[in-house]
Amino acid sequence: MENADSDRPTMPDGVAEQHGQIALLIRRLGAAHHAHEPWPALARRLDELRAIIRVHFATEEHLMRLSEYPKLEQHMAEHESFRQRLELLRGQCEDGKSELMEVLTDLLETWFRHHEATSDQEAAAFIGLAAE
Repeated sequence: MENADSDRPTMPDGVAEQHGQIALLIRRLGAAHHAHEPWPALARRLDELRAIIRVHFATEEHLMRLSEYPKLEQHMAEHESFRQRLELLRGQCEDGKSELMEVLTDLLETWFRHHEATSDQEAAAFIGLAAE
């Protein structure tokens, strides 16, 4: 959607809410692992997280392209790093292993909070959006 006051794109409805949803899903995944949920249940939680991440990152990257954001490639690399961690966790579920699950869920939460507070805020400022 376009801002009436400028040619810069505005954040589509729901993108800011996705940050909260993503953080909540990550916390729930960690809690489910601590509660010893069965591997198929953990896999379903990861699949839900992967789905929202796919849409969310694609939306952010699209807005950055439209705005000719100069750090787009760096931001996309950060997104790819997060996706790779999700895939590693998903593999843990498939294999029924837990060695890295706790460490990786903590890492996902820390990474996402940091990314949201730094890279996403910087991109939003460039695009001309109020920090959400």
